[in-house]
Amino acid sequence: MQNSKTLFERGSWSLEQYPQPDADLVDLLVNTIWGTPGKTLYQHLDTRDRILQLQRTHYITLRKDKRTRAGMTLCQRTVRDGDRLSNALYVRYLSFAEIFRKKHGSGSTPTESVFLRPGSMIKSRLAHIFSHPEDIASPLPGTQQSYYYAYVESENERSLQICYSFGYQRIRSFRTLPFSRFFPKKNKWVSKASEDDRAEILAGVEAQYQNYRQFFTDHLFQDDHYFVFKKEGRILAGLRAMPVNWVVQHLPGFTGRLTQNLIPHIPLLSRLFNPKDFRFAAIEGIFYLPEQEHALYSLLESVLAELQLHTALIWLDDESRLFHTLKNSGKLGLLYHLEKPSPVDILVRFTDPSPEMAEAYRRAPVYISALDLT
Repeated sequence: MQNSKTLFERGSWSLEQYPQPDADLVDLLVNTIWGTPGKTLYQHLDTRDRILQLQRTHYITLRKDKRTRAGMTLCQRTVRDGDRLSNALYVRYLSFAEIFRKKHGSGSTPTESVFLRPGSMIKSRLAHIFSHPEDIASPLPGTQQSYYYAYVESENERSLQICYSFGYQRIRSFRTLPFSRFFPKKNKWVSKASEDDRAEILAGVEAQYQNYRQFFTDHLFQDDHYFVFKKEGRILAGLRAMPVNWVVQHLPGFTGRLTQNLIPHIPLLSRLFNPKDFRFAAIEGIFYLPEQEHALYSLLESVLAELQLHTALIWLDDESRLFHTLKNSGKLGLLYHLEKPSPVDILVRFTDPSPEMAEAYRRAPVYISALDLT
């Protein structure tokens, strides 16, 4: 593949960087089951399309005998962190081939530890990559600092320990808020955003997230998925809604088993959640004007009707004002009451990991992009 770069090579093993994914890596991602073992497990059915939507990507692949055995996808972006701009590398995908996820022998340690154990050359090389983001890509213009960040479910202790071993720190967490309607209705004031609406939308979104970290708008208008509640020529609320399709393989506990095995056979409830064919709208870039919260709920419902869906998922920093406004609204619908998702940790690998830097990030909410999670 053109423009590839070898980061490490020994015997039949190599660590390589590509601007585009090879066929092996795409197949690996398509077939990966995401989530935490013993907890919620799911498979993305839109992976091939989603890869095409990613911007400024860098693909790191671990290869043996010229076959991809593991891969990491990095999305480079300029993010606003308070009053400064940062060059951020988001760890979008990290996946191992099945042979390296299986347990071996009588031990309980998955075989990927062969590559991540202390002293291994591959672990050393990955540690260098996470310490020197400039080796992967030059900083984006106008940025003042560089760092990596990733999301790991708080119950996935093994993945968290691996991240900590590479110098990542937990700064915040976020949760999923489901919004659902059995019979969503269109609102006459709701429509897709026009080109002429974009400046007003950007001003509204910038105001909504002015105090956030890791804020960016790269995907906001991608594929014409932004909707607005516009009345008398004024946009009162807006959001991006992207149709998504998953298969939910496992839900934990008694409630999870009940949800997974019973709900699909109940006609109305199966509209909200069908684990074998879970279709929903992934929401991001929410904003609404002061005293116009009601417009947001009308907008959400109308978007579901427009997309012919019954459920939307919203990911928000769980200490943010917006999260608590929605959570306490009483307007999220039935699905919110059936399942309470666990928090997901937001991890950052600073190049200058000073306590002061980490503490500054812990004090402000973090912006979550739905595209990064689907």
